[in-house]
Amino acid sequence: MVNEETALVPVEHGALISAAESQAALMALMTEDAGVGLEDVTAADIAIPFMKLLQKGSPECEEGNQAFIADAVPGMLLNNVTREVVDIRSSKGKWALFVPVNYQKVIAEWRPNQQGKVTDHPMNQAILDGATRKETPDGGIVLVNDSGNTLEETAKFHGLLADELGGMQWGILALTGSKLGAARKWMHLVTSKKLPNGAQAPIYSHSYKVSSFLDTSKRTAKTYQQLRFEDGGRITDVTTYQAAKLYRDAVLAGKVKESPDGPVQPQADDDVPF
Repeated sequence: MVNEETALVPVEHGALISAAESQAALMALMTEDAGVGLEDVTAADIAIPFMKLLQKGSPECEEGNQAFIADAVPGMLLNNVTREVVDIRSSKGKWALFVPVNYQKVIAEWRPNQQGKVTDHPMNQAILDGATRKETPDGGIVLVNDSGNTLEETAKFHGLLADELGGMQWGILALTGSKLGAARKWMHLVTSKKLPNGAQAPIYSHSYKVSSFLDTSKRTAKTYQQLRFEDGGRITDVTTYQAAKLYRDAVLAGKVKESPDGPVQPQADDDVPF
């Protein structure tokens, strides 16, 4: 069996160098060309994914569905851009770390029959009060405006999600319906963080453990996957802190473009997460 670190490879004039030296030379060339070809790419050109909590009945969990993902099961988080899943099921002892960088309360307006999002409105109770409450076939309640579109009060958290290898990926957690309660508990944790001098800590100064568990709707008695947020500790890595701060700056500057395949429009308050 060839040892890749010591194997010899031919180069110009028949000379020999080790594979390790070849890789080092290649990496030096790549470093020299860092960023070439991406000069005009901005954050607005990159789709920021939504982190979708999979439920029983999610198409990604149904074998035979064109959206099926082999490793996907209810209770996992799905990155809707990369199609990767992260296991956060508390029943399996799993969780992931999420560093929030920005919080925004909006009213999401959706076209009927899963035809996609119209827009996000700034939070305005009058908009919700002016909508009509309608019951869905599965017993859920939705708010419908005069255009026939569905309105959803939504708590949006832009942030960084840590994967199992310790890497960080940008993403959005959009909490609606019964998950607004989880969002409020999370914000209580966030706002309780103080700096040593007593000042309010920035939102991206701490990470939070996000996990899922099976809950039961008090209204419909149906079971569904719910989210739980717990303290994950203060950020101690400068690189992570700077990345979070830069992400927030991009969000506030309007340079972040959400994935066009955003969170699935809810059909019932307690049964579909995002």
